[in-house]
This record gives sequence, C-alpha cells and structure tokens, in this order.
Amino acid sequence: MPTPDRPAAQLEGRRLRAIVDPTIGLRAILAIDDARSGWTAGGTRTRQYETELEAVRDAAGLARAMTLKSAIAGLSAGGAKMVILETPGMDRAAVFQALGKRVQ
Repeated sequence: MPTPDRPAAQLEGRRLRAIVDPTIGLRAILAIDDARSGWTAGGTRTRQYETELEAVRDAAGLARAMTLKSAIAGLSAGGAKMVILETPGMDRAAVFQALGKRVQ
C-alpha cells in the first residue's frame, strides 16, 4: 500500500487514496468517483479482503454505484466510498475515530 494519506492511483478515472496507521491496524481505501459538484455521497464498508487490489476494486465499484444512485435520486452529488480492510488485532473503535477525524 502507498504511504499514509498519499494518493494511491487512478482506476478508470476515479481518485483513490490509501489511509494507513499501523499503530491501530488501520488500512483503508477512499475512492471518489465523481466530485464535480463539490459534494459526494457514500459510506463505509468494513470487511476482510483477499488482496489489496480486491479492496481497491470494491471501493471503486461502490463509489461508482453511489454516483449513479445520486443521479437517479436527483441529487447534486457524486459518489464516494471508503473500504476498511479488516485485519486481526484491528482496534475498530480507534480506526473509526481516526477516519472520522481525517474525513472531517
């Protein structure tokens, strides 16, 4: 994974960011599919992934789905999604607190 808070890559035009804090077991991918309006709608998924690439693809696909859902609902928002790679020993409360601070 890339370094903490450093852009990971582009995947089919989506912006991706890896968020890492090994002290609490945080490994997450933020995918932003469309932010042209300045706003995005999305959520967070926590699960185990076989590979980091699987997590990136999941985040990108879910972000795209949120863009489409927003358009169907008539919202002036694009789509984004955060996936947290659940790992043994992850301090779940600390992970969500750290992500909340970074997103804010």
